[in-house]
Amino acid sequence: RALKGASLQALCSELLSGSSLEPALVLANLAVLPSARRRGVANSLCRAAEGYALEKIVPDAGDWEAPGPLCVLQVEGANGGARALYESAMGFGLEWTDQDVSVLRADLDTASFIEVEGAELVTMSKALLKAKSGAI
Repeated sequence: RALKGASLQALCSELLSGSSLEPALVLANLAVLPSARRRGVANSLCRAAEGYALEKIVPDAGDWEAPGPLCVLQVEGANGGARALYESAMGFGLEWTDQDVSVLRADLDTASFIEVEGAELVTMSKALLKAKSGAI
């Protein structure tokens, strides 16, 4: 109850105090309509989330060039377009791959999720970096 209505920064500070855990940005369930793909929508959404994380989780970092908080995401192995975006354009690296797992896939026609069995799930990460110019 003491943290009800607290800011994201206050929650992180309180809950991670005295622990070796660090705040992280986790991108989850990102889906773009087929008609909007290859137009920079996913890239823009990810960059906006990264900027928000840097502003809200570590706003006192100032101008720094050292790696910041970790950004983690998971993508289906068969989703070559998304993997290429994350690896090539956004600098994510492979952490591990899980085989034959159940995943929830967004069904954009019905605005729901479909459970898919036997998928490959790829976990990727990168350290967020805020350049001295303020660009991510």
